[in-house]
Amino acid sequence: MTSYAILDALFLAAAAAVVLLLRRHSSLRGHSPLGRHSSLRRRPQFQSYSAGRWGPVLAGGLCLLVFTAIFDNVMIALGLFVYRAGTLSGLMLGRAPLEDFAYPVAAAVLLPVLWRWLRRSEIEAESEPEPDSEEPT
Repeated sequence: MTSYAILDALFLAAAAAVVLLLRRHSSLRGHSPLGRHSSLRRRPQFQSYSAGRWGPVLAGGLCLLVFTAIFDNVMIALGLFVYRAGTLSGLMLGRAPLEDFAYPVAAAVLLPVLWRWLRRSEIEAESEPEPDSEEPT
């Protein structure tokens, strides 16, 4: 029987793998956020979050956890879903099992990374130089 903790571990491992792959892919390419022909090409495309950039990520993650706690407790109390005995660790926050909090944690880590990576691709596409068109003489 598969427990929710195993599913959570697989989900978190997949999110971590995506983050590491995107980070590795971007660092191998060595692109600048300003395009390949930029004179300001000192910073790598996919930087680590600096201390100032973690604030919004942490605040968003905290909001996800708080809303998960509230709405999971309400939905479980209303009987909208139940968990099969033996599939949970037994650690609860109110009526919500601890396993329910893995998804917002993964989202709080994965979504900002995906956002930066997709935005990087958009910036890169916008900064591509147009091919020189030679007029026939």
